[in-house]
Amino acid sequence: MHTIRLPQEQLSEFTQLFSGAQRINAKNEYEYGRYKIDGLTIIIYTSGKVVFSDMPPGSIRERIIGFLVERDPFPGPVIGSDEAGKGESIGPMIVSAVLLRTPEDRALARFNGAMDSKELSAVQLSEVSKRMKEYPHAVRIM
Repeated sequence: MHTIRLPQEQLSEFTQLFSGAQRINAKNEYEYGRYKIDGLTIIIYTSGKVVFSDMPPGSIRERIIGFLVERDPFPGPVIGSDEAGKGESIGPMIVSAVLLRTPEDRALARFNGAMDSKELSAVQLSEVSKRMKEYPHAVRIM
């Protein structure tokens, strides 16, 4: 399973990426749309969460990344950071940060699952961590 998040106002445009896909009836009122293309199921939720049954392949992946690049709101580099732990009174705190220089870097990071670590499973967190190490980054234990 693979997940990305989109602003709710982009959902209508995002569904257009799958105009040639088979549309499947929604299973509940929280689904904005459900599609099947090349064996991949895509569920778009009204919250902006998009869930793929597997990592999107080739052309689908490129369309999604292109969509994210075109809608990147930042003109320059962005530093993203996250922390885990309880701090000095209870235990160590780990802080990490990554530098994403271009809209393409940010789109790939988003596509590859970069988001608040509290929303990721341990397996997802491990995978995202490996991918983020490809960018300039720092990790500190305090």
